[in-house]
Amino acid sequence: MPIYVVRFSGELDGIAKVRPAAGRAWKFGVTCVKCNETLPTPMEVDPGETVEFQGGTTHAMRSCKVCRNVITATIVARSEGAFTGGAPAPVIAVDFRAGEPVSVDFDGPYEAEGSGGSSSSFSFAAFERGDWFDYDENNACSVSVTQATYAIDRR
Repeated sequence: MPIYVVRFSGELDGIAKVRPAAGRAWKFGVTCVKCNETLPTPMEVDPGETVEFQGGTTHAMRSCKVCRNVITATIVARSEGAFTGGAPAPVIAVDFRAGEPVSVDFDGPYEAEGSGGSSSSFSFAAFERGDWFDYDENNACSVSVTQATYAIDRR
């Protein structure tokens, strides 16, 4: 059961926590483990959708165009996390069968919480070139997440 963990990192300014919005769909670049070909389009893994496969269910299923190998991906239940600064933090875990994720898209949505006792919360669609900027009216200061990156590790 190959589980892959997506880790998020970046620089937080005026933000205590940033996380992908709950229930969002993820888009992965995926390589077939049988023939080593990369799928021509990203594989979308949506926790709100299920597909019946071999007596069970999965969140996404695609066939390799070269060897016809069936690749499935299932988001691991209760694996959503948040980045609070410092070392990269796991934000989601996905069980890939017959495929290996090689990239993840930065498509949103995302949620962030203000720091320093601020009750501010922010929702935004995506990072522009790895950065996001806004203004915290409760603290009367600008806030940002910069140099945002993802890494994919096999657990």
